[in-house]
Amino acid sequence: MGGGADRAFLERLAHQLGIADQVRFAGSVVPASSLLIQHKVLVHAAKVENVGIALIEALAAGKPILAPRVGGIPEIYTDGVEGFIWPLDDAAAGAELLIRVMEDNKLYTAMCIASAKRYREHFERTAIFSRLTELVVFDIGREDPVTTTG
Repeated sequence: MGGGADRAFLERLAHQLGIADQVRFAGSVVPASSLLIQHKVLVHAAKVENVGIALIEALAAGKPILAPRVGGIPEIYTDGVEGFIWPLDDAAAGAELLIRVMEDNKLYTAMCIASAKRYREHFERTAIFSRLTELVVFDIGREDPVTTTG
């Protein structure tokens, strides 16, 4: 999705590798999450990731995730439950994980169910609101509850 400086290079590379008919460069799609319904798995190959909104969107869509152990990604899903940690430095191992998820219907179904559950329990608006309200402590006896003194 998107454009970016690497798009022309990636299009040429797809042709050189003989996979151009298997790759779609969609350009800008708003919202990109609307395309998740067309896919079975979210494969995320970022080397740097802070929040991983695309991963949370995949959970919301009930999709298994393959993503590397970088940044905040390990806090978004559990390896072996909603997906697998994707080893960026081992293409063969990554391919094996993807094939396993795609071909093992029992595993795939379990990961889809777990993904949707994880979203509901950790990222859905009501779950977030519930956790945030637990953090708020009101000290009714104080005139300025934000200011604390040692």
